[in-house]
Amino acid sequence: MHVITVPDVGDSVTLVTLTQWLKAVGDRVEQGEVVAEIMTDKAAFDVESPWAGTITAILAAEDDEIRVGSELAHVA
Repeated sequence: MHVITVPDVGDSVTLVTLTQWLKAVGDRVEQGEVVAEIMTDKAAFDVESPWAGTITAILAAEDDEIRVGSELAHVA
């Protein structure tokens, strides 16, 4: 199992809002593929999967506030 985490998007940013999932549990993803979108108070960012495989778990819901580095999803 591999983990997709909230990326570091800036020096002073510690919390982001998950705005949209582009993939669901059971979906196949490729390395570098965008799986979700997050937003800070200043900008929106894509979350890419660092792994190829199948999403086996989604650990955050849309509109959740999440800490940078937190687990978002599992890929097997």
